[in-house]
Amino acid sequence: HFDRFRAPSEVLYSPVDLDTYGGGRDIRAALGLAPDDVVVCTIAQLREGKGIDLVLEAARLLAADFPRLRFVMVGPIGRGEEAFGQRMLAEAQRPPLAGVVRFMGSRRDIPDVLASSDLFLLPTRAETFGRAVAEAMAAGLPVVASRIPATLEIVTSPELGVLVAPRTGASFALAIRSVLERDDGGRAMGERGRESLMGRFDRAT
Repeated sequence: HFDRFRAPSEVLYSPVDLDTYGGGRDIRAALGLAPDDVVVCTIAQLREGKGIDLVLEAARLLAADFPRLRFVMVGPIGRGEEAFGQRMLAEAQRPPLAGVVRFMGSRRDIPDVLASSDLFLLPTRAETFGRAVAEAMAAGLPVVASRIPATLEIVTSPELGVLVAPRTGASFALAIRSVLERDDGGRAMGERGRESLMGRFDRAT
C-alpha cells in the first residue's frame, strides 16, 4: 500500500559530509602508488556479500590491457568471513593480480584515499544504503557499482555513474573499461555526481 502515502511523503537521506570527503589530499606516494597509476578504489569489508571476489575477477580481466591499473581495497575482513578474506588476500598475491590488487586493511584517512583514486568500484550483492558510494561521489570520483535498489537512489542517472547488472566480474570489467576509455577518464561524470548530492545528501538539507 505504498501508494497510499507516497504523495505526501518526503525522503530524508543520511547526510554525507561533502566538505570532508571532497577535501582529501593525494597520498599516492604513501600508499605505494606511482603518479601515473590508474587507481580503482573499493572501500568495504572483505565479505562475499560486498563482491570482493568480483573485484578480483574484474582486475584479472583488465590487467593485460591496462598495465598501470591498480586496485586499492580498504577495509577489514568481515566477522565470520575469515576464510573468505584470507582466500582473497592469497589470490591477490598470485599472478596476474600480484602488484595489481592491494589490500590496505582498515584506515582512518578515507578522504585521502579517495583523493588518490581515479574511480570507485562497489560490486556489492546487497546494500541497505550504499554510503560508500555517496562518499566517493562527494570526492568527485566516477562510480561503478551494482545496480540494486540502494544505489539506484544515489546514482539516479547514467550521467552520474555506471550501475552494473548482472553482477559478474566480466560485467564490472566492461563498465570500468567504459569509464577509463572516455576522453577525460570519467572526470566529468565524477563532477556531475558530486553536484547531484547537493539538496539530497548534504548536511544542510
